[in-house]
Amino acid sequence: MWAACAVLLATFSVNAMSWTYISAVAAKRAAGAGSDRERTSIHMPTGLIEGTETIVLFTLMLAVPNLALGWFIVMSVLVAATVLQRSLWVRANLR
Repeated sequence: MWAACAVLLATFSVNAMSWTYISAVAAKRAAGAGSDRERTSIHMPTGLIEGTETIVLFTLMLAVPNLALGWFIVMSVLVAATVLQRSLWVRANLR
């Protein structure tokens, strides 16, 4: 179970690095948050997994700890899909 937890933490880290890199590239190309009048100073393309889903995941793991391994695996796959989704967004929008 700890290996699955480590994989989830790694995907969270890769996800955070991906959107910070994307926001830096967007800002450099004048396609960042300032150009779209976003409420934040950092442009973050939407993704499959964001804050609400993460809160729900951790709530489920605390409520039903015997299913945590499955949730670790499912969430790792979904976060990896989010990284891929944002990467495809970069290819389409920041060329």
